[in-house]
Amino acid sequence: MMRYFVLPLLMCACGDNFGAQLVRVTAEPPGAHCATGGKAVAVGLDRNGDGALQDSEIESTDYVCNVSEQPFQTLVDTKVEAPGANCAAGGIAIRTGRDGDGDGVLDDGEVLTITYICNADDGHHALVEMRPEPPGQNCYLGGVTIVVGTDLDDDGVLGAAEITGTSYLCNVSSGATLEGSYQIANTLDLALLAGVHTITGTLGTFGQLPEVELPDLETVGAIFINSLVIGVPALRTIGGNAGFNQCHQLTAPVLESVGGWLLAYTAGTLLPLDSLDLPALRTIGGDLFTSSQLVHVRLPALVSAGNIQQFWTEVTDLDLSSLQHVGSLTLDPRLLPAVSLPQLIDAANLAFIVDTATSIDVPVLASVGQLFIDADVLTALQMPEVTSIGGPVTITAPQLSSCVIDDILTQANYTGPRTIQAAPCP
Repeated sequence: MMRYFVLPLLMCACGDNFGAQLVRVTAEPPGAHCATGGKAVAVGLDRNGDGALQDSEIESTDYVCNVSEQPFQTLVDTKVEAPGANCAAGGIAIRTGRDGDGDGVLDDGEVLTITYICNADDGHHALVEMRPEPPGQNCYLGGVTIVVGTDLDDDGVLGAAEITGTSYLCNVSSGATLEGSYQIANTLDLALLAGVHTITGTLGTFGQLPEVELPDLETVGAIFINSLVIGVPALRTIGGNAGFNQCHQLTAPVLESVGGWLLAYTAGTLLPLDSLDLPALRTIGGDLFTSSQLVHVRLPALVSAGNIQQFWTEVTDLDLSSLQHVGSLTLDPRLLPAVSLPQLIDAANLAFIVDTATSIDVPVLASVGQLFIDADVLTALQMPEVTSIGGPVTITAPQLSSCVIDDILTQANYTGPRTIQAAPCP
């Protein structure tokens, strides 16, 4: 069913970071991008630190277009269901779909779902009532209210005490853009998103669904889905926050930008999320929150993020090879033999907690605030370009020469508080 709803916000203090992700929304006049006008959503990095997205800083622009067409009417009909595999004692088959040809009749080729309301074993019959639903909170563009129940008094009328369920079958835009927010409560709600490429508001789920596949969705204002299996193969842009909760499998191969925080998390389940593979993701405007049970973290295109403070103790495959700008970065890969961040330029805070890594390589790092390293077997630390350390500095690396640490601190002209436990200079 389609309705406006409010999601609980997960807030985190990210600090004032040079190179933060910014989004600028401006009116788009009718033209090549939007035939009837709309909004241009520009995304980029605040490279000059002024808090405003300048034209020269824009990296990508998406367009949310106005919808001029009339909505597809949603149709529903009912048929008597004979006793059989679907209903042992018989019942009613409810067919739903979109009136694609506009003739007001639900043709077989327009049916999206069939739901069976079965008669009770004691002989009472199932009843179904359909009522027009005006545009409003339950259906943004109007639709049909479906009320089902059992005729306990056998009078052929569905009384208030006999109702067992109510659902809303909502009209959707006939264009590729759905204005407003949409909530998925069942497979019917999911089926009605076929052909929708853009949702201007928030897309969410009501309760947990076993699987959510959205093959056509390309742009969404914000998303919060609670499902074991989530597939968004065409999704490129999430304007605000993104939550993929209780997720065992996430497929988003072309996702490029998340304007707010990104949550990919599983808790209390026998099917944990063990792989976060987002090969096209370039920017996360807010923080990254993930499950500690991850084994594979592959974000090879990620350039900037708010904070990444993760205890990936089980990770054996870590790829942050394009990361350049980040707020606080905490990595706790206990099983990796080495840690490499080949493109990282600046971080507000940087922490490495590694048990098995013998080397940490950050070859182009220029600026860092707090620096924390706890590495029992570390023998090589590469930070040849660092020129600014805000401090404090805490390094516990009993097998690393203190001369290596001294050279890094001297190069950065760092004279602030430090706690160093390292091997003596040879």
